[in-house]
Amino acid sequence: QAPFFPKSLSWLWTLRAGQLREKFKSISEDYDIAYVDLYAADDGFSQDPRRYYAPDGLHLTKDGYAFWYKETEKVIRAKWPELFSYAE
Repeated sequence: QAPFFPKSLSWLWTLRAGQLREKFKSISEDYDIAYVDLYAADDGFSQDPRRYYAPDGLHLTKDGYAFWYKETEKVIRAKWPELFSYAE
């Protein structure tokens, strides 16, 4: 959870995020759409929030966006490996 959101409501944010995550995963499977599941990734965000979140507690830092990019690239490589065959 981003530090921006009040801790007293974290249970609600977690519940709602989980519900939406399952809905997005289901829709992406139904329509063969790539889904980047940052929730299931090794979670550096909660382990070291100052590294991954900007001082406003909502936006990401350079390291946060780099993590997001790497996770997105993993999904794209798995789903469409031919896109990367030129680089290897």
